[in-house]
Amino acid sequence: MSRETTAEPWSELRHPLVRNLAWCIFSPSLAQTPQNLLGSDQDASAFRMCQPSFTEEDRQFLGLLDQSPAPLEKWISSNHTTRLGFQFEYYWQFWWRYRQPGYEHRFNVQLTQGGKTLGELDALSWNPETRELIHSEMAVKFYLGIESKLLPAHKRSQESFSWVGPNIIDRFDLKWDQLSHRQLQHLQSSEINIDDIVPVHWECSQLHTQLIMRGRLFYPFDGGLEGSQLPYINPHHHRGTWMRQSQFFEHIKGNCADSDHARRRWMALQRSQWFAPLSIDPRVVDVAGNASVNKEEVIGTLSNHFESYRQPVQVAALFLTNGLWQETERIFIVPDQWPTTT
Repeated sequence: MSRETTAEPWSELRHPLVRNLAWCIFSPSLAQTPQNLLGSDQDASAFRMCQPSFTEEDRQFLGLLDQSPAPLEKWISSNHTTRLGFQFEYYWQFWWRYRQPGYEHRFNVQLTQGGKTLGELDALSWNPETRELIHSEMAVKFYLGIESKLLPAHKRSQESFSWVGPNIIDRFDLKWDQLSHRQLQHLQSSEINIDDIVPVHWECSQLHTQLIMRGRLFYPFDGGLEGSQLPYINPHHHRGTWMRQSQFFEHIKGNCADSDHARRRWMALQRSQWFAPLSIDPRVVDVAGNASVNKEEVIGTLSNHFESYRQPVQVAALFLTNGLWQETERIFIVPDQWPTTT
């Protein structure tokens, strides 16, 4: 029987891709099923949240992969994309391939009828032993919380605050509505005949639909959003902080004690590093070619960036612990004029 372990799944891992894999699978869901769906007439078609238990067998598998990561490196490198949503799906596809070998899977399944495209399913999984068919929709999101009145009028939610992507085009409430009322309901549609989209030998005795959603919510540095959660936000979600450029510079100049100077570093992250918290051997330059830097250097890096670009930047604060640069905080830095600059 599998035994659960309480350690964070990525805490003992060193390879950045293996840490990302563990985070994609086992980090807390960004969303939860609202109470108003539970016990309602929608139970028959309601979806479930996918939150696997982390077992001792999972820990051993990840530990061995951390020592010999070639299969994961080959898998990720063969999927050429910078889009985080696709990268997130590839990590899950790898996990299913190696940790659910008895299942059969189909990915990015097109739904058509009479030449008309009705939508797409992220993943279909079939268990030949139980004949269970599982429809999975997947999303990884990084939203910043902001008072709605600070957004352009056409970008605001109906609430007094909004959760938006760094470019403010994406919004959590709109994404939730799209997932819960459209994408996750595809197979309940009378227009869709399941037999038309699955292999002939996939005999289905029961259908389950699940949402796999990971990510972080970034709270404003000056506060204001605590206790203002939407009903579908999981209270155990991963968190960060967002700051304007000038706030961040003032923060690290005034609040990073000189006595800690030698043990504190910063890293501006590539998009592929947005997933798992960082843990870096100081003798090694990370896989993206970026070394951690001190506070003066990160100020210079960000100043140069915002002189030419408007895109917000994720930054990790690192502290030297047990011989490793361990991430202690994740911060989204936005231009001083954000969100009007996007």
